[in-house]
Amino acid sequence: MKRTGRAVMLVFVLLMGLVLVNAGTTVSYADTFFTEGDFRYAVTTGDKVLLAGYNGDSMDVVLPEAVNGRAVVGVRTGSFENASIHSVVIPEGYTTIGAFAFSGCQSLETVLLPASLKTIGMMAFNDCSTLSEIDFDAAKQLESISFGAFRNCPSLSGVYLPETITEIGDNAFAPANAVICFEDTAAAAYCQNSGAAQAQILKKIMGDVNFDTDVNINDVTAIQRHLCESERFAPYQMITADRNGDGRVSVDDATLIQMLIAEFDIQW
Repeated sequence: MKRTGRAVMLVFVLLMGLVLVNAGTTVSYADTFFTEGDFRYAVTTGDKVLLAGYNGDSMDVVLPEAVNGRAVVGVRTGSFENASIHSVVIPEGYTTIGAFAFSGCQSLETVLLPASLKTIGMMAFNDCSTLSEIDFDAAKQLESISFGAFRNCPSLSGVYLPETITEIGDNAFAPANAVICFEDTAAAAYCQNSGAAQAQILKKIMGDVNFDTDVNINDVTAIQRHLCESERFAPYQMITADRNGDGRVSVDDATLIQMLIAEFDIQW
């Protein structure tokens, strides 16, 4: 009896000591809460403000950048769990999406991520069955996607995972959605280790816009079509089309590729 009591107490202590850490933001039971307008907020032990809930009626939600003159830096654990929303816009300044933040949002279709985002927590979008559009390329600083983050999201496919990502947890995209990534990246390693049969692992050759592993006139034509807006490049095409590395796709890139094809002596 005495031994059983100690075991129960140990389990209780372990559960009460559990915290979830995302990008240096600790979420614990010591957080304090307040409500302003349609949103609920949490102030963490580190004095950071996180979004903690939504009380509004709109199905299309734009998260607030600040409250009472203080910046909001992330979405707290479980904030929108099972909420009936169609879309969410996460503004600049948010660095983390906590565990289970949008889990079970069966009506959620579109998520816009900010460039400032660094981490997506465990099971953050688990069971979002209608989620079909999320642009990871917009999250220019995204570093990690945790375990089961997009588990059971069957409508999500053709997702490009940028090279900034250094860590992807197990079953992050289970079942294996059609993830697109470059060779020799954390995303490629994830796809290979998880046996993601639908994954497209691309060879990164600057100037090879159509990914046929050759730089030729077809790539020039594709860039020209993109510039006259008759063809829209995917995020990964924008990277290889930027042949001169100036951060944009322009006629200069098409010209350089033409010169390369013509075997001009160019110092790259």
